[in-house]
Amino acid sequence: EETVIIGGYVVPTFALAPEELVLIRAEQKKELIVMREGRRKAEEAEKGEKEETTEKEEKVEESPAEKANRFFRELLVEKNVDGKSRWDRTVREIQGDTRFKALGSHAERRRQFERFVRDAGDVKEKTEKEKPEQKKNVSSVAEAERARERSRKEHRVRREREDADARVSFLRKQNFASKNIDNFKVLLAELIRDPLAKWEDSSKKLFGDSQKRALASPDFPEPQMRSLFETHVQAMLHQRVVDVADLLDEKLVASSAKDFEDAEEMEGSQNSDDDDDVHVSSNPFTSFVAVSGCARITTDPRWDRCPLEHRASAYCGHVEKMCVSFSVEVPDEVAALRDELRSAREARLMVGKTLDETPEDGEAERE
Repeated sequence: EETVIIGGYVVPTFALAPEELVLIRAEQKKELIVMREGRRKAEEAEKGEKEETTEKEEKVEESPAEKANRFFRELLVEKNVDGKSRWDRTVREIQGDTRFKALGSHAERRRQFERFVRDAGDVKEKTEKEKPEQKKNVSSVAEAERARERSRKEHRVRREREDADARVSFLRKQNFASKNIDNFKVLLAELIRDPLAKWEDSSKKLFGDSQKRALASPDFPEPQMRSLFETHVQAMLHQRVVDVADLLDEKLVASSAKDFEDAEEMEGSQNSDDDDDVHVSSNPFTSFVAVSGCARITTDPRWDRCPLEHRASAYCGHVEKMCVSFSVEVPDEVAALRDELRSAREARLMVGKTLDETPEDGEAERE
C-alpha cells in the first residue's frame, strides 16, 4: 500500500481524493527539487573550500616541529591511545619508536600526549552526547515504518473482513432464494396439474398454502413466482403433447396408401327436422372424430390427459407425416381441422397483442 506523510502522520493514498493526492505529490516533488538543489550548492561550496584549503596547505610548508608533532600523534593513534590512557603506562610502549624521539624533550612529549588524551576525551564525550539523538532519529524512522506497516496490515485485514462478510451475505441470500424457488416448485407440482391453468385463477390457491411456500418477499417477488408458474404450465403442456404424439406413433400406424381412403357411413339424422344425411367417416386416418372413438387409443390415459385442441393438433401433424411418407394427399377433413386450428391460434395471438398495448400506445395510434 502506498502512503504519504501529511503533518507528520502516515496516510494511505486510498484515503485521499485524487485531486488531493496530485497536489500533495506535486508539493513533495517541489520540496525534493529544492532540497537537491540546496545539497548540490552545499557540495559545490564544500568542494571549493577544500580546494582553497588544499592550495593554502600546499603553499605553507610544515616546519620541523609541526612535522615532529604530527608523527608523534600518528604514533599515539596507532597505539590506540584514548581519553583514559595514562602517560606512565603508555610511555613504556612507545619510547622505542623513532617518532617518539622526534620531539626534542621529555616535557614536550608529555605535553603533546596530554593534549592528545584531552582531545580524544572531548571527542568521545561529544560522541556519547550524540548517540541518544542518533538513537532517537533511528527510533523515529523505525516507528514511522512500523506505523506504515501497521496501517497496511489493518487496511488489508479490514478489506479481507469486508470481502468475507459480503461473500457470506451473498451466499446466504442465494441459498435463501434457491430454497424459496425449490419450495415453490414443489407446491406447483402438488397443486397445478392442469396444463391450461392461468395465473389469475391459480394464484389465490397458491398464496393460501398453509406452509407459506408462496410467500412474496423482496428476495422472492410475485413476478418471479408468476414466471415459475408459466414455466411449469408450459413444461406440463409440452410433456402431454409429446405423450400424445408418442401414443399416435405407437397405435395409429398406416401400412399403405389405401389406409387413407375415405370410408364413410350414412347415418340418418333422426333427431333433426330436415331429411339431410350426415356423412361421418369411420376411418381414424382421415377423421379426428373417428380416432376419438377408437378404443385402442382413447383407453390410453395419455390421450385424455392432453387438452382437446393440442390433441387435435398432434393428430393433424401425425397424419400429415404419414401422408408424406406414402406420397398421398392429406385427407380433406384433416386439412380443414388443421386450418381451423391455425386460424384460432392466430386469432389468439392478435388478441394477446391488443391486450398488451399500453394506453399511451393507443392514444398515439388514435392521434
